[in-house]
Amino acid sequence: MFLGFQHKRGQRKCKEIPIAYTQQFPEFVKSSVALFPLVEKLCIVVYHEDCIQHLKKLKHLRVLEIDFNLCYGLSARTAFISLLSEIGPQLKQLVIVGRISVPVDVVMKYCSNVVSLELRCNTIVQGGIETDSNNFRQLEKLNIRRVNEESLEYLLRNSLNLRVLFVSMLFVWMTLFCTKS
Repeated sequence: MFLGFQHKRGQRKCKEIPIAYTQQFPEFVKSSVALFPLVEKLCIVVYHEDCIQHLKKLKHLRVLEIDFNLCYGLSARTAFISLLSEIGPQLKQLVIVGRISVPVDVVMKYCSNVVSLELRCNTIVQGGIETDSNNFRQLEKLNIRRVNEESLEYLLRNSLNLRVLFVSMLFVWMTLFCTKS
């Protein structure tokens, strides 16, 4: 079963989304999760960080595509990390989009069974996270954009079974592999 919570194509900017909708969105997500607890794939644009907690109840979720373009900041990241700590091990595919800074070491710790990971967001290495060196042993496909050097090195060093790698920021490769004169 697939469930998608997305905005209309023309409503890309926050100011175009009615405030009432943004405030009611967590309740809408809560009701939808209660009605469809067997969802295996979810595509969601997060309008309010309070909706994230309700996704923890989706115990059959295997594919999560989550967009933080309209909701970002420390509280959204904290809520997302809490979500991953609950449902991360069951995920097979994870796509994270938006203006949120995602700690790749946290994703690795909680999402050990992910086969396909796409990061279209800023990435960081939070540090201080105990991870098993085999945490990303299942990862075969990695698509990363807007990645910094530290995050890229961390992901590549810990993803030994990659079959497909896509990095869209050319200057990252130049920084890593070209000598400076």
